[in-house]
Amino acid sequence: MLEESIDFEMSKPVDFTHPWRHGDITFKVEGKRLYANKTILSMWSPVFEAMFTNDFKEKNAMEIKLPEKEYEEVLELMKVIHPPNKQVDENCVYSLLPLAREYQMITVLEKCEAQLMTQPANMEHLIIAEEYGLSKLLDRCISYAAQVSLNDLEQKTEYLKLEPNTIIELLRRKIQVLETKQQALKTIQEIANGDRPHWRYECLDETRGPHKQRSDVSCDACCYWMCDEIRKKARQVIGH
Repeated sequence: MLEESIDFEMSKPVDFTHPWRHGDITFKVEGKRLYANKTILSMWSPVFEAMFTNDFKEKNAMEIKLPEKEYEEVLELMKVIHPPNKQVDENCVYSLLPLAREYQMITVLEKCEAQLMTQPANMEHLIIAEEYGLSKLLDRCISYAAQVSLNDLEQKTEYLKLEPNTIIELLRRKIQVLETKQQALKTIQEIANGDRPHWRYECLDETRGPHKQRSDVSCDACCYWMCDEIRKKARQVIGH
């Protein structure tokens, strides 16, 4: 019955700044109070679950002080974890990350990561992914950084903050990118020279007879094929 009544009441956003029916714990942040539900807090956070069930002083406390926390950020967290569960957006994602990590709210961290994945990859997000262990975001941002020139990377302050393992993986992928581009350039040269024995290209213009070993620049079909292949390889070189 309690769960049903909570679901019913929370079909619309709760005003955490005032006492409400199922608000059974009070947080005092920056001299102001926020009212939350212990059961919901425990479901999201093993830290709060331990706090409310083990022999901590907070177990039977009616009010808990959260020093060094910002009122608006804690309020935003309450909105995200209490039904109807506000979506994590670009305005709150950065402030939620440290709170989610401190209280071991894995699902909130995943929601933050999902939101950041909707934004363009950049070096700032690479640092965030590394700091908070966001593996999907880390992989995406490393791939982004691998496309940036080493000279430009070294000019960015974020690059100097990266962990050694991240730098190693970044440079490994950069080598892969360079090798791919090198191979693409080699292929372009082969196509331009008409030298491609490993492709065994056969011209579609049957009236001219098959020329498998070399392209015939006087043949429209060959020229079309050459231009199309060069265009594909050029995209690899320029990264599109």
